[in-house]
Amino acid sequence: MAMIAAHSMMSATSGYRPLTELTTSCVKALTYLSTEVCTLRHSLWRHVSSLLNVVGKAMARGHQKIQSQQKNAKKAAEKKKSQGADQKTAAKVALVHTCPVCRTQMPDPKTFKQHFESKHPKSPMPPELADVQA
Repeated sequence: MAMIAAHSMMSATSGYRPLTELTTSCVKALTYLSTEVCTLRHSLWRHVSSLLNVVGKAMARGHQKIQSQQKNAKKAAEKKKSQGADQKTAAKVALVHTCPVCRTQMPDPKTFKQHFESKHPKSPMPPELADVQA
């Protein structure tokens, strides 16, 4: 009994708080911090989710990422191959006129005549270019 009275007396005179009061204040502080952490975590998750929605899909990781890269590389190679062949074929088909002097190919008679006049002024004009207006 004397010990309890001494403890309460010491807490009143020396500024120490009783153990039950400390425990209660610690529990309140931990509860407050816990709710703040939950709120911040929820807020952070909302921001991350909105950023992912803006960007599109979330980035793939690991094996899925490698598969996606291979698939995209294959698509790009097929597109490039088909597009390149079409352009080359179209360019070859478009070059119809050939210069008899230097064997340069041109797409139309007007360009052919301009080429002939500028590159071969001393050579006689081919008969197919006589009536073409440059």
